[in-house]
Amino acid sequence: MRNWILLLTCGALMLPAASANWRIDETPRGAQLSRVPYVILAADHFNMADGELWGITLAPHHFDPNYPEWGYYGGFAWGGSSNVTTEAPGRAKTSRYMGRFGLSYRMLADLSLYGGVARLTDELKSTDGTSQYCTECEPVWRTEKDHRWGAEAGVRYALPGNIAIGIGYNWATDSMILTLGLH
Repeated sequence: MRNWILLLTCGALMLPAASANWRIDETPRGAQLSRVPYVILAADHFNMADGELWGITLAPHHFDPNYPEWGYYGGFAWGGSSNVTTEAPGRAKTSRYMGRFGLSYRMLADLSLYGGVARLTDELKSTDGTSQYCTECEPVWRTEKDHRWGAEAGVRYALPGNIAIGIGYNWATDSMILTLGLH
């Protein structure tokens, strides 16, 4: 799973460079962008009623000179896993993670609004502790997943010194989103 996240992050970081090269070839001479495109790499915190989620967000702004105010973002958040008390010899553990994707719109040079969708997954892995009658057999783990879809909306502000802060609300987790990042 982490390899996919790393691959997607690297691909998204390369996208602006590829788009910028394409834009230069298609832009007529003398045409200039009024705003400088940028990418935000941010850490997010979701303080839910029944736990916390920490995540990362990558938010490149659009490089098309016809739509310089638009951008998009993608993020992934995860909470810690915990063991669940069960009857011996059974074992169980839970984990929680969330994927996010959406659009952003730059209202001012430093202020952006964003909104999108989120999918929160609660996962329960359990075993009853019994195994087959064989040498070196392991108990069979069962996985149950509960998915919740929701929307999110918020604002991001780019401070001087390449720092970006943001606040928003996520309806999948019913919690506030606090963001701190670099642009």
